[in-house]
Amino acid sequence: MKRTVPHLRLGDTVTAKVVEHVGADIFIVDFYGDLLRIKNDAKVLMSPGSSVFLTVNGVKPLQFKLSKTKKSHRFSLSV
Repeated sequence: MKRTVPHLRLGDTVTAKVVEHVGADIFIVDFYGDLLRIKNDAKVLMSPGSSVFLTVNGVKPLQFKLSKTKKSHRFSLSV
């Protein structure tokens, strides 16, 4: 993983780009060069090429929660 990922803290919000819809509510997103598999439980409209906001929901292991809007953040990683 890149240098940014280990420095993420609980509650940080980052931006990722949707790369692929792989089935049901499962998507692959590009987060600063790392590909992450996410599940869209929030029913946020997502399509390849669109940007999504992810809030760090856990750090060990690293977990994200989809956010509908950009909230306070320390990082803004548009990839």
